[in-house]
Amino acid sequence: MEAKLVYRTLRKISDWTVNGYYSEVYVEGQQNISKSGPLVVAPTHHNEILDIATLSITIPYGRHVSFWAKASMFKNPILGAILSSSGAIPVKRNPNASESTRLKNTAGSEHVSYSETTQKKRTDEGKSVLKPDDRASLFYNTSEALARGEVIGVFPEGTSYTQPEIAQVMPGAGWVGVEYLKFITRSEGTVNEKGKPRTGDNSLKIVPVAIVYTDKTRYRSRVYVRFGKPIEVDKCVSHSFHEAQDQSEDHSKALVMHITHQVEKSLRKMTINAPDWDTVCAVAAARNILWGDEDYIRLRDWVEVSQSLVELLAPKHDSEQSDVKENSQLKEALTKYYALLHYTGIKHSTLCSLVPMHISHVLDASTPPQPFFTVSSSQRPVLLATFSLLVSLPPSLVRLALFLPPLLLHLPGYITGHFAGKMANPGEYEAVAQLKSVGGGVGIGLGVLGGLGWVGWSKSAEILAWLAQQLLHLGSWSGVFGPSEPLQRLILDKAKSPCTVLGTIYLGMWLLVKWHGVYVDANYQQSVFYARVFYLFTAHLSLDSNEY
Repeated sequence: MEAKLVYRTLRKISDWTVNGYYSEVYVEGQQNISKSGPLVVAPTHHNEILDIATLSITIPYGRHVSFWAKASMFKNPILGAILSSSGAIPVKRNPNASESTRLKNTAGSEHVSYSETTQKKRTDEGKSVLKPDDRASLFYNTSEALARGEVIGVFPEGTSYTQPEIAQVMPGAGWVGVEYLKFITRSEGTVNEKGKPRTGDNSLKIVPVAIVYTDKTRYRSRVYVRFGKPIEVDKCVSHSFHEAQDQSEDHSKALVMHITHQVEKSLRKMTINAPDWDTVCAVAAARNILWGDEDYIRLRDWVEVSQSLVELLAPKHDSEQSDVKENSQLKEALTKYYALLHYTGIKHSTLCSLVPMHISHVLDASTPPQPFFTVSSSQRPVLLATFSLLVSLPPSLVRLALFLPPLLLHLPGYITGHFAGKMANPGEYEAVAQLKSVGGGVGIGLGVLGGLGWVGWSKSAEILAWLAQQLLHLGSWSGVFGPSEPLQRLILDKAKSPCTVLGTIYLGMWLLVKWHGVYVDANYQQSVFYARVFYLFTAHLSLDSNEY
């Protein structure tokens, strides 16, 4: 019960964090998760602790996921108690430590290809640097949990990193499957922990999970989660494995390699994999040009659209030479355009709203943009920007006025989240969203609790008394209530009780969070638009009109 209570609390916090930081979470493949029985989920890991939070809140049936966690994290008394109570399983040493460090050090600077990592390790996939006692303890605890029908979360990439493709898939999930089979065969045989014959529902399944972010560091971006087709461990094993007395190490390694290959194949199919960062940037620019804004792409189509563009802009070596040259030129133009947008802090959609242009003019730098109406070149940007602002200003002011009450209480979170994001090490993009969301959550909690706490303790009785008086006046007028004074005194007495005050604070917090969620996206997008328009205005004023 304690583990469930702690886990449910952490899952609720995860729900607030993920849905507060990201604007949409889309989930597919729920039918691939069984309601009961042993299960290993193998998700991608590109966004630190937010991957854990996302998986916890999206797994069907609200199943409890026990993750592997570094044993060093258990040394902290508070964190260790939380991890133990939530069912986490300690790993005393990361088998992929050296490789994980290299991936983190090369994030954003050097591309680590599949051939440099996973392929190179194919011959060593059955090996582990865990000490025998540590390894035995880890897999025994994991197998025990699976035998109870629980869910184990194993990140097959070994670490969280930022690369244009899945750089490595390690054999952890495969070893869990093999060791679980050994555990069942040697200890329980064909009888489960309840003394009942084992059925198909008790066989272990490994489900690869793709967690894809449209922009993992950007506030109010989106998340796509897909649970892949289950890998049934029993079907990967020949009958001889169950019958063998020693279940030889070579046989085990072969099975691990087979399972790992299946996990990798599934993960790469469900995610976006590009050969280099130039292709990633070119694809981002292409999405914005083709859809006006990449946020208009439906999340269920995000991976398919993006991977199709990757294959178009980075054709295989056996493609026609003319196609390769043509696509290379297109990729170069898109990459340059993306770089200009990135380093100026301008969005393609903002430019299009101010200066409508054809796609061909975006890609051909030698052709000046041709607007749909003609004015002098020096006046055009000012007139278009002014017109756009005048049209959008009235509804924006109305939305802002409606948004102000929850904004004021959430403002500390925006401030703390901004500065928390600055604490990430340079190049470790996978840590930015984690720091922003946690820092922002702390700030929002303090702001909302502080504001509502003050109102609750000092003003709740007055507010409830006023509401009671209005209700009683209405009731007396309509004949619903009798004499109002006794009932009003009763309500006033109840309004001063601690339960009423706490209930008022909770209800107020719930309403403000929902209120904030209704208006935050439109106001955030509008504020970004005005900030970029202001930037363009200042850039325009700093240039001589003869340069246009």
